[in-house]
Amino acid sequence: IVGKELFRVLKENWSSDFNSFISEKIVLVPSDISLDENLGVKNPNLREEMWSQLDVIVNLAATTNFDERYDIALGINTFGAKNVVCFAKKCVGLEIPADMVVNTMLVAMVAHAIERPSQTIYHIGSSKRNPMTYRNFGEYGFTYFTGKPWIGKDGKPVKVGWPRIMGSLTIFHIYVAFRYLLLLQALAFANYFHGIYSELVISNGRSTSRCDCWNFTCHICSSKGFDDKNTEKLQRAAQKNSKDSHLFYFDPKTINWEDYFLNAHFNGVRR
Repeated sequence: IVGKELFRVLKENWSSDFNSFISEKIVLVPSDISLDENLGVKNPNLREEMWSQLDVIVNLAATTNFDERYDIALGINTFGAKNVVCFAKKCVGLEIPADMVVNTMLVAMVAHAIERPSQTIYHIGSSKRNPMTYRNFGEYGFTYFTGKPWIGKDGKPVKVGWPRIMGSLTIFHIYVAFRYLLLLQALAFANYFHGIYSELVISNGRSTSRCDCWNFTCHICSSKGFDDKNTEKLQRAAQKNSKDSHLFYFDPKTINWEDYFLNAHFNGVRR
C-alpha cells in the first residue's frame, strides 16, 4: 500500500527516513473482519494489547464488486462492519474519527429524526464567522509554491507571481481598460485598414468576453459570504442535549485556513 502514488508526498518529505517512519507507525496484524467480533485475531494477548492501545479505528475493508457473491459481500460489508463496531466498543481509549462535514451530518440526522422533513441548510466551511477570501487563497498559494515550486515538463521549477486580486469592480474595469482594451482596439483599428476586420465576429466575441468577465469578477469582488447560523444553532443544541457532543465537534471558527492550505490542500494538489 505504501508504494502507491498516495504516499508520494510523504516520501518526498521524509526522503531516506520514510521506511523507518512507516515502520514506527504501522504494525501489520493478520485478521479477517468477517469472521467474528474479535476480527479474526486469535492471540488473546494481542487482542488485549489492541484494546488498550488503539485510539482510532478506521474501517476500509469492503468489497466494491457489483457482481460479488452474496455471502462474501454480506460477510465483509455488513457483518464485517458490525464486527468492527463490536471490537471498537472494547477499546478503552477509542475516539470517533470524522471531519466536520461528517460530524454535522450525524448530528443533523439525530436532531431531525423525530421532526418533519425540512429544507434546513447547514453550511460548513468558509463563512461570515470564519471567512476564507480569494486574497487569502492567493497569498497561501504564492507562499506554498514559492517554497515548494511545481516542476514543469522541462524539469525546471515553475515560477509563480503574486496574484492580482481586484478590490472592486471599478478597479477591475480600469485595469482591464488600460491593460487590454486599448491594445485590442488598436489591433481592431489596424485590421480594419487591412481589410480583414470583421465587425460581427469581434463584436460577438467581445460581448461574450465581457459577459464572462462580469460574472467572474462579480463573484470575486463580492463582499457577500455564506451564512452558517443554522450550523451554529445545531451545535448549541447538540451541546445542550447530548453528553457526547464533544465527540462530534464541528465549529467552523476553529478552522485554521492557512494551516489547512499550506499543510494539507496544496500537498494534495502537488500529488
